[in-house]
Amino acid sequence: MEAASGLAAEKLLTAPDRPCAALADQFDLGAILEFSGAVPIWESAVRTGRRPAQSIPQNQKLFHGTTDAATHYFNGIRKLALRNAPQLFEALSARRVQFGRVLDLGAGTGDYAAAMIDRGIARDVLCVDQQYVIDLPARQRRSSLRWQAADLRRLSLPSEEPFDAVWISNVLHHYSARTDAEILRRCARNLASDGSLLIHEYLLDGAGTQALAAGVLGLHFALTTGGGRCYSLQELLDLCARATPFNSIEFSLTLPISTVVILRRG
Repeated sequence: MEAASGLAAEKLLTAPDRPCAALADQFDLGAILEFSGAVPIWESAVRTGRRPAQSIPQNQKLFHGTTDAATHYFNGIRKLALRNAPQLFEALSARRVQFGRVLDLGAGTGDYAAAMIDRGIARDVLCVDQQYVIDLPARQRRSSLRWQAADLRRLSLPSEEPFDAVWISNVLHHYSARTDAEILRRCARNLASDGSLLIHEYLLDGAGTQALAAGVLGLHFALTTGGGRCYSLQELLDLCARATPFNSIEFSLTLPISTVVILRRG
């Protein structure tokens, strides 16, 4: 790891009493910093104790999967998805949760979407992500998964019947609260009246190592974006209530370092 990620890892993961050691197997801080081009920004923050005047432009150009660091990062994200999906969808299957049509925003390589299909939780999934993600060799390819390349901040969906559920996983912490509210409004406009909004995020008040992961990510996005952050559960619910009619918790599940919340109309 380069200087900034090394300093952060030393503080976070190798303290004398190693209070954060459990996070090391789940959360690769060095890959996140290197992949997003944030090493110089963290170095500056460590050196000066201040937030940099210039944020990384959120035009996604830094996130093209064309470098070893980017490949490592995407592999890590996929590893988390493959680890989380069985626990999540077994819990939903036990509750006899079923959706017909699902919209997956920030679908990555489609591993959560494929698991929904395999578990019988969804019949058809429209996966939305950036074109360079869709071009990754690891992307899931099957007839029940459709793909659309789009920036979620300017998403325009084809005119079709509303979705039974929207799955938005590890997306909101990339953007400001104002942008998140607009993304959520778009979700609500494309959901059936009895549909569900499923949000997967790192929460600042999560259990165990989850709060630490959210704190590190929150610091990372505060340093490197124009407003990205992590939320507490109540902040997330307040954001949903302001932006959408989906403000009633139907179900929540704590994963190793993240949480899934299913919301219905209040």
